[in-house]
Amino acid sequence: GHQVSILYIEHSRQPGLTLVETWQGCRLYRASAGAWHYYFHRATLGLTSLPVIIRSIEYAWALSRAVREIKTRDGLDLVEIPEVFITPRWLDGIPYTVRLHSSAWTWCEMLNEPRSAADAMSIRLEHYTLTRARAISSPSAMLSSYVRRRCRLGNRAIDLIPYPVDTAQFAPGSKQDAPPLVFFAGRLERRKGADVLLHAIPRLLNRYPGCEFVFAGQVSGEM
Repeated sequence: GHQVSILYIEHSRQPGLTLVETWQGCRLYRASAGAWHYYFHRATLGLTSLPVIIRSIEYAWALSRAVREIKTRDGLDLVEIPEVFITPRWLDGIPYTVRLHSSAWTWCEMLNEPRSAADAMSIRLEHYTLTRARAISSPSAMLSSYVRRRCRLGNRAIDLIPYPVDTAQFAPGSKQDAPPLVFFAGRLERRKGADVLLHAIPRLLNRYPGCEFVFAGQVSGEM
């Protein structure tokens, strides 16, 4: 069968690539990105958006460095990456595919937040990455259409692959079992739509008096 390596990039002071665990043929690695963006942010008193670009480059460089090391250890035929700035040369020529998730700039535009020079640069960098990918996939048609237009991808194919759900484990129960339960998993912030659900709760309770709501995730200061 195929061997899969999963890489998690974090901003920490622990350098190098670490094999965290192996599970059913999958290897889980952790690597650290730099923290120059943090010091640049402090030095400029947060008055510029350049630390965002610096952080993106730090992340991309840590990713490519880790991928090259995993290639040396295990061998690699294909790499799937999120929408980060990357060049084929950084990946040692390994072909890559891009899985759209939604970059920070997409949320800034969708929520009508102020745009910065870093957002404009991020769009150009994402265009560079996407136009050199072997394939692109998206979890939704809306995101696919939006990124295609903003990153000027033309007729480039983007495969629609929704997030998988194990329907054997997550299936609707009997209507007589319990009152309706709404479960929110993710960071509690406007970008995740938590505020929309919070504002809708009174209306839902009027219609479903026994409805319950469970939130699981880190609470943002804006909430």
